[in-house]
Amino acid sequence: MKTSLSSVVALLVLGAATARGQAILSFSGGLGTPITLTLSQSVAYTITSSTPTLNGPYFVLQNGGNIFAGGFDTGISTITYSINGGPAQSLNSLANNLTLNPSDLTFLGTQTGATMGSIVLLNAGTFTTSINIASPPPANGSFNTFVIDNNGSPHSGFGVGVPEPYPTALLASGAMGLFVALRRGRKSLEPSVPRAAQ
Repeated sequence: MKTSLSSVVALLVLGAATARGQAILSFSGGLGTPITLTLSQSVAYTITSSTPTLNGPYFVLQNGGNIFAGGFDTGISTITYSINGGPAQSLNSLANNLTLNPSDLTFLGTQTGATMGSIVLLNAGTFTTSINIASPPPANGSFNTFVIDNNGSPHSGFGVGVPEPYPTALLASGAMGLFVALRRGRKSLEPSVPRAAQ
């Protein structure tokens, strides 16, 4: 029973994470003021390249908006990332010039060391440009996201959204516990029938 219960909870945790398989972004500001980008939930990436070391990692947000018209900005960021559960690392900057599509936004990380099979986690937070942006902010939405290196080569599949702080999984786990407790309680209330009478 314990094995099947833990399997169900694990599936619910996985289902909660994969239900939101993209980066959820909202934007504010612009029109002559700095733009603030908010990543509302963390995103997990699995590195699929056999390259020994990844220069970056750089996180592409497809069609996130051409904020800098091909440039970049160091900005002020509370968004961090980690590799294989290691320490939180700072982002270097946010750019528009690292892919063939000028509307792709890219966060630049500075720690190397992710290899094939590594799990890289981009943590929820905000990034505010240090410069005023003349254009209006991009539209809010969900965006496909993946990891590239400093040459623009892809190193992961699409990132998977990770709910903060796993509220669906916690509720599911509690519901399963309640279900098990109720089943046990019902069995203890059932009258025991002697074997001879069966």
